[in-house]
Amino acid sequence: DVGLCEEAAGTLLTAVQVKGLDDLQQLVGGVINQAVAEIRQLLRYANAAGIADWLEFDASVVRGLTYYTGIVFEVFDQTSIIGRAIAGGGRFDQLMSTYGSKTDIPAVGFGMGHAVLKEILESKKIMPKLEECIEFLVIPFADEANYVVALELTRKLRALGKAVNIEPTPQKSFAKAMKLAKEQLSQPRFLVLAGRCDRAGYGIAQVTDLTKDKSEPDSETFATLEDISADRFS
Repeated sequence: DVGLCEEAAGTLLTAVQVKGLDDLQQLVGGVINQAVAEIRQLLRYANAAGIADWLEFDASVVRGLTYYTGIVFEVFDQTSIIGRAIAGGGRFDQLMSTYGSKTDIPAVGFGMGHAVLKEILESKKIMPKLEECIEFLVIPFADEANYVVALELTRKLRALGKAVNIEPTPQKSFAKAMKLAKEQLSQPRFLVLAGRCDRAGYGIAQVTDLTKDKSEPDSETFATLEDISADRFS
């Protein structure tokens, strides 16, 4: 029981079924003049931007979160038989101050449902087959302190445009690191043991090319951060 009289409840149920702003305003009257004016302004903007054909007024859309202060919306695929929204959101003017901002910052936000999007792509038979491609697996060697080295190496490699996975848990031996590399869904080309140097103390990482046999030249090398370059690991 939300305290609505029978007449008000009937008006509400009728209002959520109307298909046009004129009908809604005529039904409810001046109570929603400002809201209708905001929607009309949005539609004018959409028309000027050339996207009005992609919008449809629906008075029945109600978002489940109370922080919305203006227009709310949902996004659907026009042709799919799946009737669930891909995304939904709206306008909120006081949300930032709710979470500590000293001033109210008007904003618009939305959330997406990746599962719905996946179902739609599959129903249209256009779901791409994406294969993960990881070039480098970076693992701290032996000690947790080497995670800092692993992060520095990862940052350098990613800056060079390399695809890198980083493992936060140190591995105490090369054999354990190799086992972890083989368990990856996408097999990396290079295994990088961060914090391991050669017998002479050179380098901050052992880099192993997993596509080469151990007997091949350059299958294994030790490198400093300065040694990491696009040419060296191409």
